[in-house]
Amino acid sequence: MWEALGDAGAAVQQWGGVTSWPQVAAQHSDSTSLCPSQSPSVLDGMCKEDADCPMGNPVVHGNGIKTGKCLMFNTTHSTCEIYGWCPVENGTLPRKPLLAEAENFTLFIKNTVHFTKFNFSKCNTLQTTDSSYFKSCTYDPVFNPSCPVFRVRDMVEAAGENFGDLALLGGSIRVLIEWNCDLDHPATQCQPQYSFSLQDRRYNFRTASYYWGSQRQLYRNLLKLYGIRFDLSVHGQAGKFSIVPTAVSFGTSIAFFGAVSTLDTPFFFHLWLGICHFSIVSLPAWAQSFRSASQHRGEMVWHDVSSGLPVTISNDTTGLGS
Repeated sequence: MWEALGDAGAAVQQWGGVTSWPQVAAQHSDSTSLCPSQSPSVLDGMCKEDADCPMGNPVVHGNGIKTGKCLMFNTTHSTCEIYGWCPVENGTLPRKPLLAEAENFTLFIKNTVHFTKFNFSKCNTLQTTDSSYFKSCTYDPVFNPSCPVFRVRDMVEAAGENFGDLALLGGSIRVLIEWNCDLDHPATQCQPQYSFSLQDRRYNFRTASYYWGSQRQLYRNLLKLYGIRFDLSVHGQAGKFSIVPTAVSFGTSIAFFGAVSTLDTPFFFHLWLGICHFSIVSLPAWAQSFRSASQHRGEMVWHDVSSGLPVTISNDTTGLGS
C-alpha cells in the first residue's frame, strides 16, 4: 500500500480499514500571502468594485480572508483579493489515475475467531512452515481458500465496480468476513466466506508538510489523495451437538403426545393417523371401544394389547361409535 504520512494537524484515519491511494493531486508549494480569490465559481468571491470585498470577512466556501480590494481575475471577471495560502488550490484532476498499477497491489487479511463457549479458535490462514507461501499465493475460493491475499482489482470487481473509474475520485468498499461453523465436523471445514460491497463512491484525504523559507515565511507542500478504502467487518457463529438441550426437547415432545393420548375424542385420534401415517404397535385402554362403521381402502389393523382382539381403523372412516 502507498500510504501518505501527514502533519500533526491532518485528519485521523478511521480504525478497522486500510486504504490504497491510486490518485494523487499534487499542489505546488504555497505560502501565506496575498492573491486573487479562486475561480468565479465561488460566488462570494466575485466583485465589481472594492466595496464588494469588505476587509476581514472570510470568503464563503473560499480559502482566505478578504483584504478590501477587487482584482481582475481574467478578461471578463473580477474577484476579491484574499490573505491565505497562495496560489489558491487548483481542483483540476488528471483524467486517469496517476498510480494505475495500484490495481495489482495485494492486501493480506489475517483474521482469527474465538468461540469461547466451545473453547474453539480458528484462523483464516493456512498453517504452514513455508515462509514463501503467502508471498506467491492469491486467494481463490476453490483452489486457495486458506490464502487471504487479495488483489485490489479483484476486490473492486467483486463489489461490482471498475478500478479505473473508482480510482479517479476514490471510494469505500466493505469487506465482510463470515464464519458459520458446524463444530461436529472437522475443524478444517470451518472456513470463512468473503463478500465485497460498495459503500461510497468518493473518498479523499489531504495532508501537508510545512517549512520556513529563507525570508522566514511559512510554506507548505499540499497533497490531496484519492483512495479506495477497504472497511473490514467480521461476523461469526458456531454450533455443536449437546445431549442436554436435545433431551429437554425430546422430553417436551413426549409430554405433548402424552397430553394428546388423554383426549377422549376418537375423531382427533383418527385425524392424527390420517396426517402422520405412522404404524401403531399398541393402544391405550380407551381405544378398546373404537369400531369402524364402514371399511374402505387404506385400513390399518393391529391387536389390542388388553384383549388380544384385532382392531381396524380406516383412513376414510365415516362414522365412529362406542
